[in-house]
Amino acid sequence: MLKLCTRSICLLTLALMAPHAMSQDISGWSDKTVCRLVKSNGGADYLEEAASRGLDCEVSVKASKTKAAISKSSKSKSYSHYGRSLKTWQKGDVTIFDSWNIPQYVKPDVNDATLAHYFEKERETRIYRDRYQVQPAGNAIQFEFDLKTNAFLTEQMRTKSLVSYLYYEDGKIIYDEIWPSERHKFIKINDSTELGSASVGKSVVSYVVGHAICEGYVDGLDVKMDDWPLIENTLYEGLPLIDVLNMTAGDQHIINSEDGFIKSGRHFNTKPMKFYIEEELKGSISSQSKPYNYHGFATHVAMNYVIFKAGDNWQNMLDKVFQQKVKIKYKFFFKKHNKASESSWISEKDGLGWYNTHATRYDYLRIAKAMLDDWNDDTCVGQYLKSVYERRVSKNIGNSAALNKWLKEESRMFRNNYRMTQSAKSYGGQFHFDFGGMRNRKILGMSGYGGQSIMIDFDNSRINVVNAVYTNYDWYELSHQVIKNGKLKD
Repeated sequence: MLKLCTRSICLLTLALMAPHAMSQDISGWSDKTVCRLVKSNGGADYLEEAASRGLDCEVSVKASKTKAAISKSSKSKSYSHYGRSLKTWQKGDVTIFDSWNIPQYVKPDVNDATLAHYFEKERETRIYRDRYQVQPAGNAIQFEFDLKTNAFLTEQMRTKSLVSYLYYEDGKIIYDEIWPSERHKFIKINDSTELGSASVGKSVVSYVVGHAICEGYVDGLDVKMDDWPLIENTLYEGLPLIDVLNMTAGDQHIINSEDGFIKSGRHFNTKPMKFYIEEELKGSISSQSKPYNYHGFATHVAMNYVIFKAGDNWQNMLDKVFQQKVKIKYKFFFKKHNKASESSWISEKDGLGWYNTHATRYDYLRIAKAMLDDWNDDTCVGQYLKSVYERRVSKNIGNSAALNKWLKEESRMFRNNYRMTQSAKSYGGQFHFDFGGMRNRKILGMSGYGGQSIMIDFDNSRINVVNAVYTNYDWYELSHQVIKNGKLKD
């Protein structure tokens, strides 16, 4: 009988009949076969093998993370490969491809070659992505420096995945580090290198929304989005803008950050908005219960609504924000979603805007400083920032004492990208607020995949900007504590 069936079918049949007997041979099987077994049986052996290869096989995030993918020694010259599955929209087929970044659940033993590979891979996406771009106007603000060195920071830069570290206080940069060239000879990093971030871009989008309100393109935070044809007959039609900005749109039965669109498993960052409107959201209704439900599609809604309202003035408004207010030194851009061949019916008005942001290390600081200045000077945009702070919502994430203990645990270091999002008790207007141990202070946070982090302390005029490839640095000490205390630990 074995001669009459293909090898993969026989292996699959035998595995389902006797999974424990076959477990010793899993390492030699193809990724496709392993994923078949995960999906059909879900046994611990198969889940562990899939996780070790970096495969998610379209199973739940919790199941696929039973064992973190194992990277090679930090001294290795070879990079570790982490796969990711992509479900195509036509047939629901699953394709495994090399991830564009290191998965959040990977443990800290990521070698330099792996960091270099995924840093460069992320940069490659800019080549074929269209964008909303702003060129510098030659008026960049110049920073003053009162530089200090710190042994702990130096060690973190030498051994972890940090690309850039900046700490600014009272008009001067105090700590300024870039990853050591002797360690990363295969990557060229300097002050003009474009550094990307996804979810920090959510907060930058919100800053643009504030300008759109102040310029009169959008009628305030409570405007109901009932004049936008793209979202007709979806749960977002008629919702006030503040609900989308606060991630309280009542869409938790449709979409979330981990699963994407719950019914289909499609992620929300692969195609323009119109595709998801047609395939996922037509006829959807907002839930009466509107808890905090963090995900990126809400930011797509907010960003593309502003693009719709600004119309032909969208680029002019972007130029005004980043040339005249922020005063960037190098180009800045948001990515656009690709108009893929199978979506040839997609046009510019159909939601191409994507919050994925690129700027240089000092230009991220310039963006943060512009927010600090707006708040302190009580400008119209400063009043917008204060409004989203006043209208922030609780994340309902648990006990502060237990959380602070969790934040300090070295064993949790590899999950530090969640540290800001878990340390901040509140969320408002695409920003994190009310940080553990500092809840009586007005501090705004921005957090992005891979350890990107910006914190602004409005009370003490402090800013911390961190760019990284991966999440294995000590966010608690380098960001939370430096903002709290105004200095790094000795």
